[in-house]
Amino acid sequence: MKLVHPDWNHQIILDDGASSMISFENPEIFRKYFLELQSQIQGEDGKFVLSQDSEELSFSSNLLLIPSVLSIDMGDKRVQNRLQSLLKAAVISDDLFVRTQEIISLIERYAEEVSEQFPYSIRYNEPDSSALLKLIGFEAEYEYANELDKILEYMNLMHSFCNIPAFVLVGMSMYFTSAEIQMLVDDCRSLKHSILFLEGILPEGFLGEISVSQKLIIDSDGCEIFSEG
Repeated sequence: MKLVHPDWNHQIILDDGASSMISFENPEIFRKYFLELQSQIQGEDGKFVLSQDSEELSFSSNLLLIPSVLSIDMGDKRVQNRLQSLLKAAVISDDLFVRTQEIISLIERYAEEVSEQFPYSIRYNEPDSSALLKLIGFEAEYEYANELDKILEYMNLMHSFCNIPAFVLVGMSMYFTSAEIQMLVDDCRSLKHSILFLEGILPEGFLGEISVSQKLIIDSDGCEIFSEG
């Protein structure tokens, strides 16, 4: 995938675990592009273009913005909704359909037996596979040892459940050391998560210790300094 903007001379590559960094020396310029990108990911119009092989792509389906890396919501509704869809498909699959119907029949008989304990008529909801799943209450389970692991676990979940291949991380260098960021870069490369770091004034770590595929520096006058490798 490629991320481009008509104001920029260079494109950002977001393919196969690639990592890139954009540094904005001017806070006003940073704010401008951050808000524009955020609004497009939320479905609004803007000048950014995300594409694959010249075909324009949906931002919300392919790019996830993480504006606050220390305040990630692990209960993202998209994960839960996708999990429920997968579960509904699973319980009516060839492997589980018969067992699911057996359990629903048992619940129906139990409901009838309970209702017969009363001298007056009572009603109950007819059980089905959706009601059964709701009763059990399946949820995605999260396992992480620290805040860096939490970021990676969140990315894994969004990639696995929602098929999102690329992530934008804002201000990582404010909270994590260069060594920690490099660990994340290495893990994402092996897992095929593409990442774009958005930073303010160029963090020292990105000058050497942190190895990313592309670096784009937009200076205080809006001029570009670009490097690869």
